[in-house]
Amino acid sequence: MTKIDDSRYKKNTIPYENCFKFLNRVVEAKSPIEKMFYLTAIVEEIPVEIDLYYLGHGLETDFKLTEEEINQILIYLVCKSVDGK
Repeated sequence: MTKIDDSRYKKNTIPYENCFKFLNRVVEAKSPIEKMFYLTAIVEEIPVEIDLYYLGHGLETDFKLTEEEINQILIYLVCKSVDGK
């Protein structure tokens, strides 16, 4: 089971809330390096957000995401941010 800081979990939060915050920063970023920094942060945050969701519902997480799954979630996040969540 992945050990994460459960103090970040709050009930009734938007799934992937921190990822959406990073996506907003990508749009606001001026340089390509800054944009890549936030995109990398999103990719790193996706498994953490999933772990927080499972933790909040009293479930154990004992799986690894593949690169393909992370890419699909990233595409989902971008689409949802364009649609206005």
